[in-house]
Amino acid sequence: MVDRLIELGMVQVDGVPRPTDFGGASTLTAWLHVTNDCNLRCPYCYVSKSRDEMTEGVGLAAVERVIASAARQQ
Repeated sequence: MVDRLIELGMVQVDGVPRPTDFGGASTLTAWLHVTNDCNLRCPYCYVSKSRDEMTEGVGLAAVERVIASAARQQ
């Protein structure tokens, strides 16, 4: 399973350069971590649970930067 995830580019191996060719993909996917507040306690989760959350201003700035970055790549 791990080998397949690496093959798909979903898992990166430390020290191995990341591919820059996305095969002509036309869909941009971005993930914003907007809160640390979660009622799940998954044993593999790296997030320290708290009430911390991203402010609206920071979220908007992050989205604007993602869009600007994508526009530069066209």
